[in-house]
Amino acid sequence: MRLFMGQMFALALGFALLSGADLPKAMAEQTSRTEQQKQAEGTLEKRLKELGRDLDQLGNRMNTAAEKARDEMQQSLKDLKSRHKDAEKGLEDLRKSAGAAWEKTKAALDQAVKELQEKYDKLRKKEEQQ
Repeated sequence: MRLFMGQMFALALGFALLSGADLPKAMAEQTSRTEQQKQAEGTLEKRLKELGRDLDQLGNRMNTAAEKARDEMQQSLKDLKSRHKDAEKGLEDLRKSAGAAWEKTKAALDQAVKELQEKYDKLRKKEEQQ
């Protein structure tokens, strides 16, 4: 790149000499152009550094969000397992029941199993989206 810039300067200088332009003015224009290029490059470098930092921060936030979602899902799973055990105990109670108590226990157990299935389905969908 430096060789190319040097060649460009030599060409501009040669053109300036051939065209009768003022040599100091031509050199000043070349220097000014180089300063503009350096400034533009510096601005781009600064923007890229900022974007790199922003991307790193976004990645960290995403990791934190993923960890939080995982922790919430694990807590939901723990809750579902506890409800499942309660439903199993309810089935034992149902087997020991008779008459009206059996009907009442069965209705409660049916509702518990229905809710358990719904919560399981919801958790499974959430896990698939991760």
